[in-house]
Amino acid sequence: MRLFSSKIIALSLLAMFAFMPQKAWALMCAPERAPQIEIDSSEEPLVIIENRSFTALSKARTNTISPYAPGTISHTFGLAHRKFAMQHRVEYKMYTNPRTRKTCYIVYKVDIKIDMKPTIYIAKEYPRGSCHYDHVMAHEQEHIAVDRNFTDSYLAEVKKKLSQLIRTKQVYGPVRESMKSATTKQIQRDIERKIKAVLDVMEKERDAEQAKIDSLESYERSSKYIRSVCDIRQPHIAEARDAILRRLYQ
Repeated sequence: MRLFSSKIIALSLLAMFAFMPQKAWALMCAPERAPQIEIDSSEEPLVIIENRSFTALSKARTNTISPYAPGTISHTFGLAHRKFAMQHRVEYKMYTNPRTRKTCYIVYKVDIKIDMKPTIYIAKEYPRGSCHYDHVMAHEQEHIAVDRNFTDSYLAEVKKKLSQLIRTKQVYGPVRESMKSATTKQIQRDIERKIKAVLDVMEKERDAEQAKIDSLESYERSSKYIRSVCDIRQPHIAEARDAILRRLYQ
C-alpha cells in the first residue's frame, strides 16, 4: 500500500530594479523571453519504521483505492510513504517609468527545490529477517521505486507546464507606487497557485501508476505467498498474527 504526499513550504522573491527613460520603459515593460524554470531535486535516505502494529497501519489514511469489494475486511502489513517538500524562489524584473513613477514587474525565473523523504512502515508482527517481513518489504520498495522513476521522468513535464502557465501572466502592472506591496503579494499567490495546479495533475498520474501495483491480482498473489510459503516456514509468526485477528473478531 502507499501513502504519498506533497507540500509547498516556502516562497521568496528576488527583484532586479531598473529606472528607464520614457521610450525605453515602454519597450522594456514587456517580456524579452519566456520564464526560465529550474528544478533541483534530492532524496533523503530511506527510513524504515517497524514499531507499529498491523492494526494501526490498517487505520492509516492512504492514497490506495481498495481493489476488494465494498465491505471486505482487509489488513495492512506495510506502507510506503514518499513525501516531498518543495521550496521555490521567484526572480522578476521591475521597470519604473521616471515620469509617472509607475512600475511594471516581469517574472523571468522560478527556482524550485524538491526534497524527497521516503519511508517504509512494516508491521511489528512481521519481524526483520522473517519471510513475512522480506515479502512485505519487497512490495513496499516497489512502490518507492515506481514513484522515484515516475517523479524523475515527470520533472521535465513540470518545467514545461509551469512555463506555459506563467507565460499566461508574466507581466504585472504598470502599477502605482502605493500598489507595489500588493503586486508582489499577487505574484507570490499566482506562482504558488500555478505550481499547485501542475502538482495536482502530477499527483493524479502518480496515483494511477501506483494503482497498478495494488491490483486485486497482486494482493491475492501476495496473500497466497504469505499463507503457503511464509506461514509454513515460520509458523510462530503466523500463529501470533492469527491470534490477534481472532481477538479482533470475537
